[in-house]
Amino acid sequence: MSTTRLFTSTGKELSLGLTLGKGGEGTVHQINGDPHHVAKVYHAIPDGGRQEKLRVMASLGDADIRKFVAWPVETLHVQRGGPVRGFVMPIAGAYVPVHQLYNPGHRKQEQPQLSWNHLLVAARNTADAFAAVHQRGLVVGDVNENSVMVAPSNGHVMLIDADSFQVNAHGRVFRCLVGVPDFTPPELHAVGDFNRMIRTANHDSFGLAILIFQLLLGGRHPFAGRPLRNDVGNDMSVDISQFRFADALDNGRRGLVPPPTAVPVTILPDVIHGMFTQAFTEPGSQRRPTAREWVSALDRLRPQTAVCHVNAHHAYLAHVGACPWCSLDSSGIVHFVRAQVAAKVQAARVTIATLWAQISAVPPPAEIAAPPGTGIKPVARPLPPTVRSKVTPFVVWPIVVGLVVASIVVAGALGLLALVLPVLVGRWLKRYGEPRRQERDVRLLAGNQARDAYAAAVREAEEAGPAGFRILYDSLSRLYSEYTVEIPRREGQTLAEFDRTVRDRQLRRHLERQYVSSASIRGVGPNLKQRLVAYGVNTAADVNHFRVIEIPGFGDVKTGSLVAWRDSCERSFRYNPQDPAILKERDQALEVHERRRRSIENDLQHGLAELQRRSRLRPEARADLEQKLAASAWRLTQTDADLAVL
Repeated sequence: MSTTRLFTSTGKELSLGLTLGKGGEGTVHQINGDPHHVAKVYHAIPDGGRQEKLRVMASLGDADIRKFVAWPVETLHVQRGGPVRGFVMPIAGAYVPVHQLYNPGHRKQEQPQLSWNHLLVAARNTADAFAAVHQRGLVVGDVNENSVMVAPSNGHVMLIDADSFQVNAHGRVFRCLVGVPDFTPPELHAVGDFNRMIRTANHDSFGLAILIFQLLLGGRHPFAGRPLRNDVGNDMSVDISQFRFADALDNGRRGLVPPPTAVPVTILPDVIHGMFTQAFTEPGSQRRPTAREWVSALDRLRPQTAVCHVNAHHAYLAHVGACPWCSLDSSGIVHFVRAQVAAKVQAARVTIATLWAQISAVPPPAEIAAPPGTGIKPVARPLPPTVRSKVTPFVVWPIVVGLVVASIVVAGALGLLALVLPVLVGRWLKRYGEPRRQERDVRLLAGNQARDAYAAAVREAEEAGPAGFRILYDSLSRLYSEYTVEIPRREGQTLAEFDRTVRDRQLRRHLERQYVSSASIRGVGPNLKQRLVAYGVNTAADVNHFRVIEIPGFGDVKTGSLVAWRDSCERSFRYNPQDPAILKERDQALEVHERRRRSIENDLQHGLAELQRRSRLRPEARADLEQKLAASAWRLTQTDADLAVL
């Protein structure tokens, strides 16, 4: 339906149709008779600079740039030859905003068919679109999640809002006057007026890196995380301006770390992590990875992807080893939906048998023991010169006692003065024995430390040897038993309970669709129906004799009529075991068991890798453990000998 008449720069009249979208600046309309283009019409006539910019852009557009950008094709005017009021651009009808892909909630609802592989392709194509813009000396400027559109079918990317681009043409720079703070690079956060700022491709590269980060790592913004200090995490603009990249290697110093539920950056190779670090930390102000460099780096990743055997939507890079998405699923954080659940359960059961066969085939490692000793016994460390022999008090005290007795016998009462002699000698011996006590404390501490070190070495050797191997194997055996015996038993109980109650639930859904307000019930007119609704009786499912009889105006007759209507609704019910709603409920009832299966599969995969690592313990690692065991045993023997001399 035509709503407005506008004219192109060549004087051609256009008829605008339905409104497709509305923003702060203008409205986007269909063009009647042209399915390939749309019209953006500003709410008010733009200023002279914006009008000139649109004229220049319409003259510069070519077929190549329009592959990546909804570029102005021609300007629009309220009257022929009048001021610019808008422009015509290619339609992006088969495209959706990029956040529908990288946001897990949106993706699961609106694009459930997409896997991580699709997101990798979208990230690569986003970089390709930016590269095409930069190659022509243009700058996107206002990078944000709504200006990047992606075709879910093939991952092709189209940039929109081209009228806000920074354009350098005919000796003049038409600046980008707007920006979204969450995508604005740190060096521009202090700029108050973009009207005076000439932007560069390096500024764009900050926003581009954010989009790639979000596509590859679960939609999280790289500057969103768990703050370690009170002055961090309160304002993302401040965190960006302070380069607080949550996944930086020195993120502890920056005060922001990834949240516990985040997709770990380790699912990507170190080189990609390094590119993110370059983009989001201080060196990026001078140079960030370019769009073309991102295209090359992501192209190198694509051949390295593997597909999870549990969920075909779980694609990941092979260097990770085990599927990271299954691990997140087991913790209750689901990023990708499961397709054809029942078929995958059967496939998983086949896989679990193979996995257990691999676990059972891993041979245990050899015992780890300290190498034979040299036969040389430890020699106690000599006492310091300040520490006297421990027999000294036994020699001194008899002499003192003898002198005291002799003094009393010889000198009589005056000899009692000799009793002060033991006090003086005792004080001397205490001062004399202090170095000995200090030396004993030092040697006791060394002995305790040696004992702890030896116990730790024994535990480490046992864990790496047959005993630790057996403990791990037994724990995996219990998981396998739960998977093959306990889960099927619990699943059977769930299905039995489901089948026992499913007819009642389907009947209730049928009754809940029979509304009192639209039913013909003898003796119950509109006023009484309104009263029923006021008392919470809306459908046949709400009707029972005892509830209705308590409502004012309903005696036995009217209550009987209402119950009879409810009974007639129940008689019209036909149980359908193939009802899609029932099948969906059945899958939902079984999902808790399926999640546990995925968790066990993930644990068994990790357990297999750990058993193989222990079984193939490298010779140098085994030698290190043996030497550590021998050294700690020798140190313990030495400290025992050192203590024995005190």
